[in-house]
Amino acid sequence: MTESSLPEPRYHHGDLRAALMAAAIEGIAAHGVEKLSLRALAREVGVSPAAPYRHFESKNALLGAIALQGVNELRHVLEKADGEGSAYKSLLAAGLGYIEYALTHPVEFQLIFGNVVGEFAQYEGLREAADETYEVLLDLLADDARRMNRPVHEIGAVIWTAYHGLAGLLISSAANPLAGELLPRDQALAWLRDSPRAALALMLRGVLSG
Repeated sequence: MTESSLPEPRYHHGDLRAALMAAAIEGIAAHGVEKLSLRALAREVGVSPAAPYRHFESKNALLGAIALQGVNELRHVLEKADGEGSAYKSLLAAGLGYIEYALTHPVEFQLIFGNVVGEFAQYEGLREAADETYEVLLDLLADDARRMNRPVHEIGAVIWTAYHGLAGLLISSAANPLAGELLPRDQALAWLRDSPRAALALMLRGVLSG
């Protein structure tokens, strides 16, 4: 196939990097990471097979870029929660934002927290961005950690576990719809799915009570 016979490009001049990342996210959501390839993405967005390599030297580099984008978006979610009033209200808002991001951006969430991209340090800026994102959570906790006379990283680990655990259960529940007679485990998942705010509030009150 010649350059002139390629499909009409789906991107505007200068936006190829963004178009490739968006197409990759769609492809991973539909077919999984294993079937992703730069050649297929080039065909999808309507460019030559060599064009993606001007932005990403490999498939892993592309996945790392998507993970970095996700980390930065997640940091923005947590930053928006600051200033909600009390530390409790900020942490509740941060947790609900974290969970919403996990549910609405499953590919990015998978790349950030799964085993796909490997060690963050091999990707430019990814480890630093992840550390900065976690620092936002620690900043929200600083006053409560002092009040409780506990190291902030310990409280942060527990809060993060609450956020991440609830997000994981909701993702699992969404992938496996409940039907028929609900057993106790099913009832628990149904309540978490229907009342994530109440569940998170209960966990936060328990942690922050010291």
